[in-house]
Amino acid sequence: MSKLTVEQIERVVIDAGAVYVNYGLTDERLLAPCRGNNTFLVEAEIREVEMNGTKGKTKGARRKISENASLAVNLMDLSLENLKMALPGSRITADELTNGWKIDSSDYIENITLIGQNMGGEFKKITIYNALSDDSLSVDFNEKDESVLGITFSAHYDPADSSDKIWAIKDLATEPAQ
Repeated sequence: MSKLTVEQIERVVIDAGAVYVNYGLTDERLLAPCRGNNTFLVEAEIREVEMNGTKGKTKGARRKISENASLAVNLMDLSLENLKMALPGSRITADELTNGWKIDSSDYIENITLIGQNMGGEFKKITIYNALSDDSLSVDFNEKDESVLGITFSAHYDPADSSDKIWAIKDLATEPAQ
């Protein structure tokens, strides 16, 4: 039986990380204090190409049909700006957020980025692109507790971008600039 290596232990990511809106861009901001888990999910539909003469799943005979990515976060900052991100199509006027029907290109967020630290002191950066919340909104106000807004941001393909990049994971050797 093999033993764990120091390198494997150092790569263990700890804690919930920090979530940023438009990381690396001029309007970058820390999204909000979060409570609980931040969850990155990639779902792919893989099709097995059926052929006569195979005995089962066959290397090289599978193809990806679709792929989607999302990042679920639990925000504690219920600012109108954060609530607007949870309600695509909504509009802010003065000090009020109201419903709206048209989801504009400005409702899509260029990127939502989760940065977590590992036990070796390095960082893991997970980014989804063209993010939009497409779930329902529910906020509980509880006696003797703080409100938490759960938002799942989904990545979207951009028909004007031929790279088809909806997510990326990168290792960072040093702490990101704040």
